[in-house]
Parts: sequence; C-alpha cells; structure tokens
Amino acid sequence: MVLRSIILTLLVLPTPAMAGVADDAVRLTYRLPASEVLYYDASSTLTQRFSVMDRPIESAVTTDLELRMTVVENVLQRATVDVEYDYGRIHTRLEGFEEVPVQDTVIEVDAIKGLRLRMQVEPTGTVSSQEVLAAHEESAEIMAMLRSTRIFDRLFTVFPSTDVSNGHQWSVPMHDTTIAPQGLGLVVTDGTLEHTFLGTRDTLGVTCWVVDVTSSSLRQFGEFKRGDVQMTLDGGGSIVGRAYHDLRTGAVVASRSQINTTVTMTFTGAQKTSIPVESTVVLELHQPTRTR
Repeated sequence: MVLRSIILTLLVLPTPAMAGVADDAVRLTYRLPASEVLYYDASSTLTQRFSVMDRPIESAVTTDLELRMTVVENVLQRATVDVEYDYGRIHTRLEGFEEVPVQDTVIEVDAIKGLRLRMQVEPTGTVSSQEVLAAHEESAEIMAMLRSTRIFDRLFTVFPSTDVSNGHQWSVPMHDTTIAPQGLGLVVTDGTLEHTFLGTRDTLGVTCWVVDVTSSSLRQFGEFKRGDVQMTLDGGGSIVGRAYHDLRTGAVVASRSQINTTVTMTFTGAQKTSIPVESTVVLELHQPTRTR
C-alpha cells in the first residue's frame, strides 16, 4: 500500500519537461480489443472536517477495490465493457469527541461479488450508456455506494475528436448525480473539466499518453429527507489530477486525482442548523504488477 502510494505520487508530480514527449500530432482514442481483460487496484479516500457544538470532528473513509474490466465486444471501436469487483474493503475512522473513543472499523464487502456494471464506450471515451447487472437485491444500494467513491471517474478520460500535440487543451462538461441509499436523496456535481495533453512517457514499463485534468468551477448541491428532518447542501470546489493511458489501446494504466470541496449542510426540522463541511477525496487507480 505504501509503495503503491509513493509510485502514484511520483507519477503525478509536475515536471519541467516530460521525458519522451512527442512533438507530432496524435489522435487520442480507445482501441480496446474484444475479450481483453484488464485488472485494476482502486482506492478512494474521503476525508471530511466539520464542527459540532464548537468541537472539531474529522472522519476518513477509505474504500479499496480490486476491479476486473472485460471487453465484451468492440464494433467500429465502440466497446462494450463489463466492470466487476473481485474484492472490496471499507476502512472508517471517526474522531473528535474526547468523551467518545476513536471509532476505527474495517469491513469486508462481500456483497460486491457478482455485481457488474456494463458500459458502452465511444472511441473518445464518452460513456454513452450503462446498466447494473447483478444477481442479488442489494445491487442498487451497493452501486450507489461505489459511485459515491468517484472511482468510475478515473476509468475513462474523455478525449477530443481532433488530433492533439503537446500542450493541447480541451474542455469536457461534467454532470453527475449520486443517489443516496434507500432513495433518501441525491447529490448533483456540475462543472467543467479542463484537460491538457502532455505528450508520451514510459510508465511502469508501458508507453503512455499523459493527460492532466483540472477544474476550479465544481459545484455540488443536493437534498436528503428522513422522517421530519430535511437536509440540503450547497457548495463548490476544485479538482486536479493526472492519468496515464496505454498508447496502444487507450486503456488507463495509472491515475491519481484529488477533489477538494467546501459545502454548507443545512438541517431543518425541530430547529434549523447549518454546518460547513470541508471534504477531500483522493482517487488512485492503477494496473497491478502482480499476477491474479
């Protein structure tokens, strides 16, 4: 775990010049071979900081997943892929009240076995459709939890439809809706992602396209209701990240991104209370070197 974090951190550090950068224009595209199976180790760490009755509280939730992405078919470079989960673990830590011991729990998520997400992916990486395929009733709730980790965001970078050269920039609108378990509410994230092509680089033994992504205009809003208590949230933030894509197929080899947001949660019911919440989400995704 520590070695993986060090490697991924070094990969995303800004560099004065990218080794092996190509000056010639290239077309960024996904060419995923049919029947190809790709394995990924994915991690999402959500840290939140807020205050209750003038007491600072910090919580951290780390979700570790082992993913398997199978290319079911590829017709005219439009790929049908299934994403399955071989392993899942959630580590939760909460501290802040002196009267209450630090809560530190780890649970294994067995319910994700047999859960599949099928996606139709365009040559540019745009996901045109997706559906949940599962054999158990918990699939909707589990999928909502997995989507809230934002790990899916790192599987595909949306490429431009024109050739690019080193330094080329393009914008992609972002709109995402996360539904809370039991349908208690939803959170909407809007914004524009700014991408920059940094050329090619050898990474973990693979020649890759390197793409940076940033945004300083993210907005989050939503509402939840349970019984007589209603909660709304509104705020915004930023994102910064870097992804490495296999030059041969376009498939992501490694990526790391960080999302920082500040939202105000307002509770209404017997009385009205507003709580500012600072959140940081760190996403890491890479193809493992070990054999499964």
